[in-house]
Amino acid sequence: MKSVLLFLVFPGFILSPALAGGKSDSIELKRINEREFRFLYYKGFSAEKTLQLSSKDLLTLAVESGAGNVEIKGYDADIIKVKADIVLSARSIGRAATIVEEFMDLSLEKFGSKALLKSHFDFHQRNNLSEAVNPNGFFSSPVRKIDLVVYVPKYLAVTVNDRSGDLFIEGIENDLTVRDRSGFLEIKNIKGNLKLKDSSGDIKLVNINTREEEKKRITISDRSGTIRLKGANADIELFDRSGDISMGKISGNISLTDASGHLFIEEVEGNLKLNDASGDIKATDINGNVTLSDNSGGVYVNHVTQSVHVKNAGTGDLQIRNYDGSISGDLRRLGR
Repeated sequence: MKSVLLFLVFPGFILSPALAGGKSDSIELKRINEREFRFLYYKGFSAEKTLQLSSKDLLTLAVESGAGNVEIKGYDADIIKVKADIVLSARSIGRAATIVEEFMDLSLEKFGSKALLKSHFDFHQRNNLSEAVNPNGFFSSPVRKIDLVVYVPKYLAVTVNDRSGDLFIEGIENDLTVRDRSGFLEIKNIKGNLKLKDSSGDIKLVNINTREEEKKRITISDRSGTIRLKGANADIELFDRSGDISMGKISGNISLTDASGHLFIEEVEGNLKLNDASGDIKATDINGNVTLSDNSGGVYVNHVTQSVHVKNAGTGDLQIRNYDGSISGDLRRLGR
């Protein structure tokens, strides 16, 4: 980890801790007085830091972020720019400085054709177990986060591994790979392939490759939280454990496997394949074939230009209206 020089601001004087070796960047810690950062005898502190790196000869930006919100924005330039807002709580400003110096990893470096941005507090690399588990001491406050705004040349491919906090990504014209553990996730205006693995939190996807003639691919694996997708020129493969799903204005084939939650699918230019364990299904305006298997919950299908095949009708109501092709399969629950 790069050395960091901390200017500790007190009324009337500045304290500058000495750090061994290497070129140091300055970080100015300031006191935060908001109520949310007060916990027992702990105080809140914040600092800002900027990083930048030329994108010459780069193909990919990889982001590894811990607690904190992250915004990634594609733009027309050849420099990766990062603005970091550091927030933590400690007994004193001196203790906050020590935590930042010893535990914070905030860096942007080049490794061949890949740029790596790290942003997190790492409390598991210390030999002192008590410090690693509880760096603020007994009854410590858990506030330690780094909020990021990242401007990335839009032609770079981007991979993100995010632990917690909200994540916003837009304007990437290459492939995007995201692994998100928790927090709200919004992705919009992406031209490349999208691969997404999410543990918890709602997901909103808007305009994925909609301006390109060549279809891309969207792969999503989600454990919990709602998923909303509006506008995509891509084949979609989605595996979901829980949470409602809504999709609209899709140009491409959809394969969706869902354990629980309601499904709302509309305006699809392609084939639709659904495998649902529980929850209602509503699919309308499908310009292609529809194949579905349902265990429980009502099924409503309307305006299909080709055929409908029901592998398993399940235990709920089944309604199929306005289809141009054939209808086949398990029709024992079909409403008349």
